[in-house]
Amino acid sequence: MSQTILERLDHHRRGQRRLIRLAGWSALVVTFLLLLLIAGTADALIHLDDPGVRLIELIALILAVSWIAWTRLLRPLSRKPTDVQLSLAIERRFPELRDLLSSAAQFQQSGFDPNLGSAELQQDLTDRIETRLQSVPIEELLDRRPVRTGMLLALLLTAVAAASISFAPQASSLALRRLALPFAHLPWPKQFQLDIVDRDLQPVRLESGRPIRRVQGESWELCIINRNGEGTLPSDLELLSRKAPGEPIQRESVTRSVELRSKTNPDLTREAGILKLTIRETMEICAVGGDDREEHWLQIETVPPPLIEEFKLEVQPPPYLNLPALSQVAGQGKLEVLAGSNIR
Repeated sequence: MSQTILERLDHHRRGQRRLIRLAGWSALVVTFLLLLLIAGTADALIHLDDPGVRLIELIALILAVSWIAWTRLLRPLSRKPTDVQLSLAIERRFPELRDLLSSAAQFQQSGFDPNLGSAELQQDLTDRIETRLQSVPIEELLDRRPVRTGMLLALLLTAVAAASISFAPQASSLALRRLALPFAHLPWPKQFQLDIVDRDLQPVRLESGRPIRRVQGESWELCIINRNGEGTLPSDLELLSRKAPGEPIQRESVTRSVELRSKTNPDLTREAGILKLTIRETMEICAVGGDDREEHWLQIETVPPPLIEEFKLEVQPPPYLNLPALSQVAGQGKLEVLAGSNIR
């Protein structure tokens, strides 16, 4: 049974709307995933730690997706073409149907209203157009090439996004959370976490946060290590020093050493930068380099060396001599003692 003109037009309308939905959803997926991948990659590479920048990215993503949803999906679907409009579009593509298809559609839609002319003539025209319409490939009006391109691009970006999540799930999750929550404190894991330790890789910082006390003029050898990853030190490793907060900061490069091994954990080895300090006055030091730019200052407080103002020597002769103990203040001449005496 051949389809009527209105049935053919309705079938064409459904195909047209189906292509609009496919094209719209493809454009929506492409826009969303492309912007998401760009934002996530940029954040992973250059660490967009400013929440204002991430907020702008989020707003731009929402606006772009909303615009595509409206222009490529919602607005086109809200415009439902009438049978006459579809007929005119088909007539422009197939000139042999010019003015005939739209008239036949109007006749059939009106139920062959006598007010439009002879019902028999209307029926005859409609029958002839229906017969001719069977051989007209009106499906050519539905251009599927842009839709196929959009769907392939959407599938490609979906595969890229899936691969990113598979190969770096933690980084992908963190990038998404940083974008969705721009003001949340969600820092990227650092490649370098520098710390100042002793030669045995033991921390020198006091848990109480109080300054470390060292004798004035004492030499002190410390090491700088990286506690993250394999412990590789950054190429731009520096030691910062200052006398007190707010004072000028001195910068100096750090001499590298071979790997040091922890005494408490023999399996733990770390590349270390050697610090040889002479503690002359109260000071603060910290290490920076790579992506560790936080200045965790180590306070060193000097104390004067002990001064001996006076001391006394006491000599106890051997017991068998039964002699009294002798005492003499240091620096007051020579003191002769017998062999076997105890000195204190």
